[in-house]
Amino acid sequence: MRKKTILITGATRGMGKAAALALAKQGHHIIITGRKEYETVQVQQEIILESDNPHVDYILADLSLLGDIHQLAERFKQRFDGLDILIHNAGGIFGKERMETADAIEKTIALNFVAPYLLTALLTDELQKHSDARIVFTASDGHSSMAKPDFEDIELKQGYTAGRAYGNAKLFLIMMSQELDRKFKETGIDITVNSLHPGVVINQKMVEDAKRRGFLGKAIMLPLMRLLMKTAEQGADTIVYLASSEEVEDTSGLYFYNRKPKKVNKKYISVETKEIIWNYCETITGVKLFK
Repeated sequence: MRKKTILITGATRGMGKAAALALAKQGHHIIITGRKEYETVQVQQEIILESDNPHVDYILADLSLLGDIHQLAERFKQRFDGLDILIHNAGGIFGKERMETADAIEKTIALNFVAPYLLTALLTDELQKHSDARIVFTASDGHSSMAKPDFEDIELKQGYTAGRAYGNAKLFLIMMSQELDRKFKETGIDITVNSLHPGVVINQKMVEDAKRRGFLGKAIMLPLMRLLMKTAEQGADTIVYLASSEEVEDTSGLYFYNRKPKKVNKKYISVETKEIIWNYCETITGVKLFK
């Protein structure tokens, strides 16, 4: 297998870190992103040691900020020659109160949806330098269970809840993945695009919250979580599969779970709604992927 250059966002903890480690163990050149330098450098060094692969680099960026995404792309282009795999893993669900970034974009939409669009737009030329280039989006089945979009109010200035914002963002991400696949095929760009549901993954915050509940948390909640939820490594498995397996070399435009294609809830998906969210990204970022 040829050593590939892989950029993975949100790789300082959880699934992102697990995916970066697994891909580093395959011998690829890994570039991780993180917001905090100390934490990001620490993870970089851990991956180097555990994988016995010295080819692990990092770029600092807050992916909820448009300026940081532009800087990330520029730093990548200055330091590296081409990109094989772009993994959009950074994401999050935020608090009860609606928050906006410094760019005046609702924070959930900014990180989970706008950032992947903008970074893809800025790095597509780098992906085109290599054959078998791939883009992987970490989405969620929350697109089905939590989403209730208003396509006239993408950022939920009315009717905001944290869960609704997160579900909407993951729905938009899947829609963008499908639209990106269609546009690449129409324009003859040889890049595959797929998204995935990692499953419900236990994280450190869940563990700490359970432990704070004393005996009940330690004796009942923690064992149940470990029984019913996936580990970070298990959650990362389909990310690694879509990024590196020859089995999906020519597969594009699909949504995966446990390495298998899965049906997307199409309730809110149409040609018209895809156009709305695509135009929103172009307008809010000021960047057009296709001229």
